[in-house]
Amino acid sequence: MNFQRQPALFFGHGNPMNALAENRFTRAWRAEGERWRARPRAQQARGILVISAHHLSREVEVVSLPELPKINDFYGFPASLSRSAYQAWGDELAADEVAKTLQARITTNWGLDHGAWSVLMHAWPKPQPGSPIIIPISLPVPSNDTQLESVAQRLGEGLSKLRDLGWLVLASGNLVHNLHEVDMSGDLSERDGLASQSPRGEASSVGWAEKFEQEILHRILNWKPGMRLLSLIPEGLQRAHPTAEHLWPLFPILASVRQDEEARVLIRGIQNASISMATLSWSAPSSGKLDSV
Repeated sequence: MNFQRQPALFFGHGNPMNALAENRFTRAWRAEGERWRARPRAQQARGILVISAHHLSREVEVVSLPELPKINDFYGFPASLSRSAYQAWGDELAADEVAKTLQARITTNWGLDHGAWSVLMHAWPKPQPGSPIIIPISLPVPSNDTQLESVAQRLGEGLSKLRDLGWLVLASGNLVHNLHEVDMSGDLSERDGLASQSPRGEASSVGWAEKFEQEILHRILNWKPGMRLLSLIPEGLQRAHPTAEHLWPLFPILASVRQDEEARVLIRGIQNASISMATLSWSAPSSGKLDSV
């Protein structure tokens, strides 16, 4: 069977309440999902491989379940968020194929955490049984920078093969994620985060979070396969990421990118003062100019 190589994406998921919000970030997620589904049938993805910053393990694990439970892995949010429903389906045979390609172990002890379902509720709001198939994949926790680089490269090589086999890869994290300096006083409406972006998409008031987001996006857009993944990290990492797990999903995504593929910025901006909502896609270039930072 012939498959078309599928894109790789990195979503900045941010505040879990984005699952229920209507703002420029969630509209960008919805528009990207609509774009996937509008493709001709022969170009459609077989399913979605999901890598979340909230799904960590000692080694790479692939979730093999016919139905994926919605995991409410948070506290202190309105009950409406926990009560919100997102029914999604996996596939055990497909999970076996993915696990063999990634040389990973199978698990049944997970589902979709908020890093996954808060995005998918907008990008794919009404899944049907088997359409799409969603396969969660865990991120191994690295013990040092050298291990981070090698684990990401190995996982990325496997993801690249799976993209060739028709699987769309969706990673969910944040380019800036500092909960110590988060400001939850605002809502998630149109007003939230707009101070960081002018109509042209350029930073109009550059605070530390906007500056870090702008610099790492610049490096991502200029990154090419073969370059060290850790060369992407600007100064200020400790403030941007007091703990780095929300940045980790970016690295295997980049390691899955081929020389003929380029990055496209779908949306960018800071939410709640210290969370980057930047979302990117990688695929072979098409007509039109790519976003620049």
